[in-house]
Amino acid sequence: MIKIKANFMIFLIITSIFSIHLISPVYAENKITGAAVSGSVNFCCEKTTSGEYCQYTSSSNCDNSKGAIPASCSYTDFCAVGCCVIDGACTANTPKAACEGNGGAWSSQSCSELQQCQTGCCIIGNDYTFTTETKCKKLYAPFPELQFQFRSDIKTEQVCLNQALAKEEGCCALDSDTFTYTTRSQCLSLTKNDASKFSIGRFCSAVPNSICKARDHKGCLLGKDDVYYFDSCGNPEEPALDCDYNSGTTCGQEENSEDFSCISVDCPNSPYGSKKNGESWCEYDGEEQTDNVGSRNFRRSCFDGKIIYEECADFRTEVCIEGTNSLGFSEGKCVKNDGSVPPGARFWQGTPGCSAANEEMEFPEEADEAIQQWVDAKYIQCTSIGDCGNKDNYVGDAGSGYSNSCGVETSEAVDARKAQIAKTAQIAGAVAGAGAALLGLAGVKAGLFTSAVTATYANGATATFTGTGFTAAGAQSAATASGVQAGALASTETGGVVGAQAGIEVTSSAAGATFAPLAALFAFLIIAAIIATIVALLINTLGEIETITCTATCNSWSPPSGGENCGQCTDDINKPCTEYRCRSLGAACRILNENTQFAECTAIAENDANSPIISPLPEVLSEGYSISESQNGYNIEPKVPAYTAIRFGIATDEPSQCKIDIKREVPFDKMIGFFGSQFYKSEHNLTFSLPAEMTHPKVLEATGGTLSLFVKCQDYNGNANPLDYEIKMTVLPGPDLTPPIVELTSIDNKAQLPITITSTEFSAFLNEPAECKYSDTVDMDFDQMTKTFTCATSFLDATNYGLYECKTTLSDIKHNQNNNYYIRCKDQPLELDQTKRNTNSESYIFTLRGTGSLNITRAVPVGDLTTSSPKLEVTTSGGAENGKAQCGFRSSLTQDFVKFYQTNFQNHQQQLQNLAKGSYRYYIKCLDVVGNTAETSMAFNIVKDISGPVIQSIVTQGDSLIITLSEIATCQYSSNPFSFGSGKQTAANTTTHSVPKADTVFMVCRDTSSNDVPFTIYP
Repeated sequence: MIKIKANFMIFLIITSIFSIHLISPVYAENKITGAAVSGSVNFCCEKTTSGEYCQYTSSSNCDNSKGAIPASCSYTDFCAVGCCVIDGACTANTPKAACEGNGGAWSSQSCSELQQCQTGCCIIGNDYTFTTETKCKKLYAPFPELQFQFRSDIKTEQVCLNQALAKEEGCCALDSDTFTYTTRSQCLSLTKNDASKFSIGRFCSAVPNSICKARDHKGCLLGKDDVYYFDSCGNPEEPALDCDYNSGTTCGQEENSEDFSCISVDCPNSPYGSKKNGESWCEYDGEEQTDNVGSRNFRRSCFDGKIIYEECADFRTEVCIEGTNSLGFSEGKCVKNDGSVPPGARFWQGTPGCSAANEEMEFPEEADEAIQQWVDAKYIQCTSIGDCGNKDNYVGDAGSGYSNSCGVETSEAVDARKAQIAKTAQIAGAVAGAGAALLGLAGVKAGLFTSAVTATYANGATATFTGTGFTAAGAQSAATASGVQAGALASTETGGVVGAQAGIEVTSSAAGATFAPLAALFAFLIIAAIIATIVALLINTLGEIETITCTATCNSWSPPSGGENCGQCTDDINKPCTEYRCRSLGAACRILNENTQFAECTAIAENDANSPIISPLPEVLSEGYSISESQNGYNIEPKVPAYTAIRFGIATDEPSQCKIDIKREVPFDKMIGFFGSQFYKSEHNLTFSLPAEMTHPKVLEATGGTLSLFVKCQDYNGNANPLDYEIKMTVLPGPDLTPPIVELTSIDNKAQLPITITSTEFSAFLNEPAECKYSDTVDMDFDQMTKTFTCATSFLDATNYGLYECKTTLSDIKHNQNNNYYIRCKDQPLELDQTKRNTNSESYIFTLRGTGSLNITRAVPVGDLTTSSPKLEVTTSGGAENGKAQCGFRSSLTQDFVKFYQTNFQNHQQQLQNLAKGSYRYYIKCLDVVGNTAETSMAFNIVKDISGPVIQSIVTQGDSLIITLSEIATCQYSSNPFSFGSGKQTAANTTTHSVPKADTVFMVCRDTSSNDVPFTIYP
């Protein structure tokens, strides 16, 4: 016990000793008082009364406001040594207190370890300084318009300073016969660092032993306005003529002369008429902007007396728009094509969206006028999608891609009508929404600089959204909700939706997505044309009459056959020959050396006069079938059961287009349609099924149940087969043992619906006539289902793709969840003997996803603003894609919405500029992919614009500096500092200003809110 107490006392004494030394300085926050310690004790003073840092001295010398510890300074935190950074300069082994006391940033690391202390060469204009990157940035601070240059790869000051010397100009004597005027660095590089070869500041005609004769001829120097003398070796010398760019002259070659002089910066005698310097304008293939295949938009400009030739992006992905101000000064610009002009495509690979114009329509037998109007409307719709249908190429030669099964030619007035629609759409310029022309055709409001979509839903409600760029979203909302009958479906991948028949507005574009699963089963709408023709045959055979079924087929554009016009691609040297332009001139045209000055468009196999050789393609034949060849064709064996899809094909010995018909000896260009596709290929295949009515006794009596398909093929040069290639197949008589198959639906399976939709029309399309039922609760047998479809019951009721429609209304749709529908069908609906009918043993499960509401959670700015250039910002949440939407704005309830510059995300932004002082209100509307909408408004006041203009760029142009500002302003300049009103004026109320180049230019700009901003410019 005594030992334990003794140890504790020792511990207490030691603890007390440490407490005295460690705790006492803390009581006064490290401040020293006379009561605490004796003045004779030495302390480490963070700072002395005389202003010195980290001194080990008498405590009486310490600054009482700073720290002090009775220990050596090397044992203190505040006097630890490290790297000190002050204004970008780094000093090693600096006490922490001394560094921070002088406004520096201290680090315990060595200077060599700090990134901001790494030295390099700082380049400011023509000045070179060896310093740190941080210091370099501070040196740049007065010159925000200059691009920051810091070379960390330069490790010594001498190398940095040599960079300045390297830019000095003079004559470099490479050898006794070669003299060139260049920079010191280039000369040292050429002479392997022989400094004696360089004569600083001397013309080559003036150096010893030079063979160059002075003032041999005149010419222009890049970046200079004056005319210069050149010696006989081609080296520049002093100016020969003083051109004044500000007065409208610059160095140039006189027209029809080899002499150089001060010429006008304007272009008075250009092929486009008299043009001012800086003017730009648009040029098209033809007098007006068109969407002819291969056409392109071009921008031309006058710059320093020369015409500059530029191209907008190919395939009309950019279009050229042009405007003229009140002074007659024109400006053209290539902008992104948002659909105001149908874009081009690699038509030889297939133009997306052409099938949107595919349709089948039933007419009374003698409705000739209605058929003509329908054929014309489908033609316009087809050619308005893009490179689809029967269009001309850019030189006016006709191609093909549109056909109809009625055998009706389009009327003469249809092209004029299409041109009128196109011109109306183009009025909107680059800001018109995609598919504006189509919307105009449909009769949907397509206001100036806007597009519109009207969605009509099953409950009769409509939702119209107008505004640039909202077409696609509007179309999709209708597509997933309206459930329009497939026979009337029309969609376009560019987003527009149309109804071809007068008086009908079709507002569903489901076909583009919903019909996609048929790609592997049915090749284009040619199947519908074949089936329609077969049905017509059956009608005649069975004695049925009354109606005519017409099928419109819109395919990717095909060029004229042959290649006799390929050479026209290079006729105009100012319009580059590209693959797009070349291929549009003829099926045999191909581009060589594209994107080079040696580009050439030439015909392949130009002297080929042989038509393609057709042979079977057994490898694509559906499993279970075989081919037996005949003299000029083949038979498919065994017999094909009704309503069973069968795939078959042909091969050609050269790339060819192939067509098909059920009549013999039809000319190639008059045949029903293409065998599979319109592309030039060596393998072609097709899939379709035969109706069971082919086994009807009367049909069997007339045809033997055999269908003959007659094929012709044509190569690039227009050589078509004179004789038909015949493919035969026979329908299998006998009982039908296969239940119906749902091939597609009017609404895409698993589609999303806007929150406003609680019911919708819905159609399922089957491979045969049927009776269908469904359950919206749980899966069950056909006979237990109580909800029914209205179905096509006869083969005569076939719709698009030879399918049979069953339609119903899906109601009580729940939102924020999946709505499942279990569908089962029974075939042969007219069969009285129920034992002969086939019923689905498993359900086709169709799902609709009900979405939640789209919400605007943030909309700014609001309140008082002091800037004339506010940014509208909106945030959306919910809806179909977790807030992703397109948003538009307008300043009046009577205006159309304009799409935000940055949208189709959760956050949407639109920069506004140069708003005058006053009150503003903007109305916001957002739309998600399925048609959910959200609206709000924001109000703010522009109190006063206190932010002046900012320099965006400085470009050297001869002896002038071209300065671009962030906003409209009036600027003045001088060689000395000045106040606005006492300088020389550059220009008034513009963003572009020109000042003479000098060592230092002082400039003051005043914006429309009287904000003055001074600039100091160092060229």
